Amino acid sequence: MTMPRTHSINLRSILMSAVFVAAALALSTPLLPAQETNSEKGKRTSERVEQPSPGERPPRTGRTRGPRRAPPPQATDGSRQAGTPMYTEAPDGIGVTLRQGASPLPYTKDTVTYVPWEEGSKMDPLKVGSKLPKNSVAWTNTGTEFDLNKAAQEKPTVLIYYRGGWCPFCNVHLHELQTSIPALETMGYQLIAVSTDTVEALKAYDVSGLKYPLLADPDLKLATNLGIKYKVVKEYIQHVKEIPDGRAFDMKKRNGGFLVTPSAFILDTTETIRFAYSNDNYTVRASQDALLKAAKEALAK
Repeated sequence: MTMPRTHSINLRSILMSAVFVAAALALSTPLLPAQETNSEKGKRTSERVEQPSPGERPPRTGRTRGPRRAPPPQATDGSRQAGTPMYTEAPDGIGVTLRQGASPLPYTKDTVTYVPWEEGSKMDPLKVGSKLPKNSVAWTNTGTEFDLNKAAQEKPTVLIYYRGGWCPFCNVHLHELQTSIPALETMGYQLIAVSTDTVEALKAYDVSGLKYPLLADPDLKLATNLGIKYKVVKEYIQHVKEIPDGRAFDMKKRNGGFLVTPSAFILDTTETIRFAYSNDNYTVRASQDALLKAAKEALAK
């Protein structure tokens, strides 16, 4: 009776061992391809993160992107604070930008900002050889009429027309012009600056440090004579309403919704224009070097 029981126990042990071995083999079999797959995946990952050689750009993956807009020029003279002059020469070789981040390129609908004038409203500025139109007058900060025709007959004149005391680019420009006063006076010139400001706005402007007159042309009659007036788009009128630091105003109420292209003119005593410069980009103004050179050359004519 003992022998059959022993054989039964041994047979059962053998069968259970066989089952365990088979199960172990079944579980270990799929690990091999999985290990191979992970190895291949690691190899592909290693290949993908290889660094490109210097100057070589890795290929892009995914959706193709369109061309990027070129960034605005950066200051090269070390100036970084907003409002400090930025001497980036405009493509015409005459103008310079007046603040960091401003583009010297002419405005179009595809550049750094929208065009502030209504299409078809821009006038043609007076050109070299033209005469200053008669009845060209402006107003002092006391409300006194200033006769530009008479002033130009008395002295060679550098006439600057800027947008207004609310414009940060204009403020930088006005103080830059002050640095040219000694050289201009040595040559016998007078410097006169006119804007679209009202007499009241002009009266509130801080003229300390400026040794030349600022005049007002709120109805833009002088601007019309000079050919630099245009109709402003509604988006820009709204922008001016939101200017911070107490400089905001309603351009439509003040100036009828009109503005000017900043310009510079040099006149001889016959009221003839010897130099004229306007740039559709209102961050660009004639450089001081260009003005002084033109003033000197005008005296030789």
